[in-house]
Order: sequence, then C-alpha cells, then structure tokens
Amino acid sequence: MVLAEFKRLDSGNIGLVMKGHSSMKMRGQFIVCAGISAVFYTLVGYLANTFGTKFKIFKIKSGDVDIECDGLGSEAFRMACIGLLQLSELYPGEIKVINKVWDSKLCALSDLNIFNFNVEELAYE
Repeated sequence: MVLAEFKRLDSGNIGLVMKGHSSMKMRGQFIVCAGISAVFYTLVGYLANTFGTKFKIFKIKSGDVDIECDGLGSEAFRMACIGLLQLSELYPGEIKVINKVWDSKLCALSDLNIFNFNVEELAYE
C-alpha cells in the first residue's frame, strides 16, 4: 500500500510525503503504481518548468518521496491531491491519501463517474 500525505508545514509551505508500493497487477503491469507515478512526475515536472528551483526535493526514490513547495505551487499540489484521491477511490486497498491542507470536498470525486462523464459535470459553478 502507498500512503500519501499532503500537509501544511510550519514554514507555510505545502509538503507531500509518499511511502510504500502498490502490488496490484493487471495483465502483468503495476497499474496503480504507474498511475501514482504519473501524477507525481507530472507534479514535479510542472513545478520544475514553472518555478525552477523554488521547490525542494528532499527525497525521490522508489517508494519514498518527500517534496515541498511554497504557496505558488499550492494549486499544483492540490491537483496532485485530486489525482491521488481519485486513484484511492478506485483502488482503496492500494493507496491511502491523507489530506491536511484542503477541505476534503475540494479534492474528492464526489459522485463523478470517471468512466462515463460529461464535461458540464466538471464545470465550476
């Protein structure tokens, strides 16, 4: 199981710590780990391309991640939180997300059916 924790640090920065591995395989592939990695590397790529060195990587290795960013990167971190929460709803035994930064309603799927959705359902009010 992967444990992902988003938290606001004493400095005001937002941190993400992830530990563990998913063992779920489909057709010979570790699909949940691949999904988690895609969300994470998209986050890091966005931060690197947008903010350069204004975020900190303390650890990035297989099954062990610790990064943080100041308020400028908070929306990117929220996007990653949403993606990881979606994975945790689809594969609850494989990933658990602890969100100590945003209201859970801002990150949850609510009743969105991701396999059959209409773009209007995703629109902001």
